[in-house]
Amino acid sequence: MIKYLLAIIALLFFTNTNFGCSLYIKPISDFDPAHFVFIGEIVEVFDVDYGSQIIKSQIIKYKAVGFKVKILENIYSPKQAAYLEVFPLSLTPGCSLVSETKRLREMFLVGSQVRIVAKEATMFKNQPVDDSIIRLETSIFNRGSFSRNDLRENLRSSGKSFYEYGDFLQMQRKLTAEDVLIHSAHYLPEFELRKDLLRLKETKSEDEKIRILERLVFYPHVHKLDYPKIARAYIKNRDKIEVLEKQWEQKVQEIYSKQR
Repeated sequence: MIKYLLAIIALLFFTNTNFGCSLYIKPISDFDPAHFVFIGEIVEVFDVDYGSQIIKSQIIKYKAVGFKVKILENIYSPKQAAYLEVFPLSLTPGCSLVSETKRLREMFLVGSQVRIVAKEATMFKNQPVDDSIIRLETSIFNRGSFSRNDLRENLRSSGKSFYEYGDFLQMQRKLTAEDVLIHSAHYLPEFELRKDLLRLKETKSEDEKIRILERLVFYPHVHKLDYPKIARAYIKNRDKIEVLEKQWEQKVQEIYSKQR
């Protein structure tokens, strides 16, 4: 038991030896009401300047790509807006955030349907001239995600769909052109998790909560989720909690064994 508790602790640390960036992100234990969770359509792709630096007497400007998105299906939003401007941000070797403009423009085109988990912008605080638009960011720090929802039927989500986490398969990249597909597959459970955490929060039925938690036992990104805390918070049946926690422990053990 101690061995696998240590394995869980190890998984909770995001360490990338290739980048030299190591940081701890607290695992998710409840629905975050600051998140915007929705499915939308990209109606515009644009650039913004977000800083500059003098290098060898030259002013180097930093740009970020943003996406104006029309909401097709709202799962949850703390504020209402006709359109949203979303800035997907990636982690740098120094643990800061950057916009991968070329990659983003290749993966996300006007007309693309996307699933989004985001929070209000911190790097891009200046609001657009149009007050009906809200600016959002997605990053590892706000646990956001920005991914395609229109590539394959088995990678498509909707507000009413229920996802079987046990069906998740980690895709392996063979061609650069497959990046957008792999990205979509990887972030599908992230989007579905928010839907299920919201369902846990809203339903009064103990049986429904148990059914949700039985599916969440198979959530694949185990280092991102504090499953035992969620189970204890939402159901009262102590025997069922014990069963679910044992299943979760087995899942973590299985993943840890594969990584050794």
